[in-house]
Amino acid sequence: AEVYVSQGIPIIKVRNVTDEGIDWNTDNVLRSFFDDNQESHLKRMDILTTSTGVGTIGRVALVDRDIECMTDGHVTAIRVLKSDKLLPSYLVHYLRSVFGQMQMEHYTVGSTGQTELNDPDIALMKVLYPEDVSEQEKVLQAAQGYETSAIKSRDDYKANLEKARDEFLKSLIS
Repeated sequence: AEVYVSQGIPIIKVRNVTDEGIDWNTDNVLRSFFDDNQESHLKRMDILTTSTGVGTIGRVALVDRDIECMTDGHVTAIRVLKSDKLLPSYLVHYLRSVFGQMQMEHYTVGSTGQTELNDPDIALMKVLYPEDVSEQEKVLQAAQGYETSAIKSRDDYKANLEKARDEFLKSLIS
């Protein structure tokens, strides 16, 4: 039976997990399918990592909404149980860092086209973090500031490139 519907519960797939967050423009599933797959349910502050496919393994995003949603089998959810010890947003940035990405690459198994990062291996990854949560917050503030600046620069670049192409076309027409 078809489980995807135009209106329903969002299901987060590999294509929805970006290093800038979750792209919520996704497929939806029937309530019955959602209810039958409790282990795939997500909560706000869960960390998602893509776990299948060459070139797509290791993208990391944070569930930043408090809505019913779930993952498919190609996205792994990580839940920080003691957020007073490790901030979920800190872990997102750590997993996106060289240290996190190297470990994900190390634990990736399989041959070309069929690579996987398995849940038990993700659990083996070592995470370096300041014990003091306020130190984690300071590191995060700096990282998020640079990230915001980089995204703005990229958006400005795209806008200017578009203007340049438009101006060039105008010169051909006039």
